[in-house]
Amino acid sequence: MTSSTPRAMRTLGLELLEASAGYEGLVVTTGVETAAIAGLVARQRRLMRSAYRLADADERLEAQTIVRAQVEFLIVQKWLQLDPELHFRVDVKRQIHRELALLAGAKPRDSLAPRAMPGTSAERALARRRRGAPR
Repeated sequence: MTSSTPRAMRTLGLELLEASAGYEGLVVTTGVETAAIAGLVARQRRLMRSAYRLADADERLEAQTIVRAQVEFLIVQKWLQLDPELHFRVDVKRQIHRELALLAGAKPRDSLAPRAMPGTSAERALARRRRGAPR
């Protein structure tokens, strides 16, 4: 990594913040799926600004933790964008199950993303195994 690489990366990040400024205070009047995606983008913007503040305060390890959370939000956002109507419903259902499990005393999972995303071969294989169906 050259000495100009961190500067160039920071410049790109600041350009991304500027390009996505329209998400600040955005009021979404269409479907809940669009609102969820817009909310994820707005949250990622706030996380990026926080990571920069920590990095500027020479707290790079702490900034890395925030960047990890930002990447997890991005993964969920991209997954939602694949099929917003279906994936929003799946995500809401997963969140409800998670909340119920927490109320029942279960340990929370580390990641925001589902373990096997619906429609993937991993998810279909998992469903077949649960039903006892042959592969």
